[in-house]
Parts: sequence; C-alpha cells; structure tokens
Amino acid sequence: MVNHIQICDDLDVQSNYQKEESNYESNYEQKKSNHQKLTKKQEDICNFCSVPRTSQEIMDRLGISNQSKNRQKYIGELLEMGVIEMTIPNNPKDKNQKYRKVKH
Repeated sequence: MVNHIQICDDLDVQSNYQKEESNYESNYEQKKSNHQKLTKKQEDICNFCSVPRTSQEIMDRLGISNQSKNRQKYIGELLEMGVIEMTIPNNPKDKNQKYRKVKH
C-alpha cells in the first residue's frame, strides 16, 4: 500500500513538471507571436528603446501624459510581451528606472 502511494506521488510530481514545462513553452510561443503583432506605436516604442529610455521620454515621444494608466497601456503591455525590459528589474519604482529593447 505504501509503495502504491509513493508511485502515485511520483506520478503527480512528474505530471506537474510536464504541465509547467508545457506552460513555459506555451508562454514563450505566446510572447514570440505577440512580438510579431505589435501595433505601430508599440513598434515605435520598441525601436525608440534601443537606447534605454525613461517612462517620461517614452510618453513624450508618443505625445501623451506620463500617467500610470498610459504607462500601463504602452510600457506595461510591452514588458508583459517581453519585447522591452527594465534596466533595474529588482526595483520597478526606482527613480532612475529606464526601459530598453530586449535583444534576441
């Protein structure tokens, strides 16, 4: 009986590992496909961030105010897609935070 429980636990661990691996691959493919579906503004931001830029510089480039809703809409989405990254990822609210294009 104990051996049967151990085997079931081992199978659960293996199954969970396979699910996580599948989710990781799925997320990678999602980001990869999202990168190909950028809007013109998103492409512009991405290219503009080939040199690290502050959120204020990005918002100025777009001609919109540097409010949290605008930052989330334009910068947050690109961060989630994995096409830009923070220069200080351990401290997202750092006053010196900048964003740069992810190199592939």
